[in-house]
Amino acid sequence: MALFEEIRRRNVHRVALAYIAGAWLIVQVAETLLPVFGLEPEALRIVVIKEDLSHIDFNPPLPPEVIAEVERMRAERARVGEGS
Repeated sequence: MALFEEIRRRNVHRVALAYIAGAWLIVQVAETLLPVFGLEPEALRIVVIKEDLSHIDFNPPLPPEVIAEVERMRAERARVGEGS
């Protein structure tokens, strides 16, 4: 449970929502403007695939959170082990 509390404390869920909202907005704008410029439907597919791949960028903020939590738990275990 401490991991979820840390995620909430650092507002990681807000970053995830911002990524989702940004991707949705880009796809909506592309869906509206690409036909105006006479581009084929394949262009919209490229935009959607690019947006899916850009969510790979969302993953790097998560591992440092996990690493920090693991290190904190490891330090707590070491302190408990020293006290015995």
